[in-house]
Amino acid sequence: MISMSEAFEAVEIFREARPSTHDAIVSIASLRRVKRGEHLFRDKEPVHTLYALVSGWASLYKINSIGEKKVIFVYGKGKMLNEAMLQKLPASINCEMLEESVVMALPRVLWHRKLLLNSSRWQNRINFAGFKKAMMTVI
Repeated sequence: MISMSEAFEAVEIFREARPSTHDAIVSIASLRRVKRGEHLFRDKEPVHTLYALVSGWASLYKINSIGEKKVIFVYGKGKMLNEAMLQKLPASINCEMLEESVVMALPRVLWHRKLLLNSSRWQNRINFAGFKKAMMTVI
């Protein structure tokens, strides 16, 4: 398994982060090896962890009204998988690993405590559409 610092550098939105942001995220994150076919989260289930794909591939999909699997996104290394979870809503999509992968897991409670609540610039800035823009203005 790779080091947490190497995993941090693999995630696109963290690449330009300040050293203090690096330290804060590394202190709360964990790395998890996920097998092919395993789900990180499922549609309508509560999600309390922010996931970033460090290596491998993930499919984000919905099941339509007649039970067919419809792939919405396929993400590879460096992508955030569920930034909408910061809104404290249940998952709105399923996430299945397409191959053995490594994900960085950041618990929402610790994320807010370490990064959001300690910076007034983060207050009222996080929403699904503006997540990446807000992230880059602070880090």
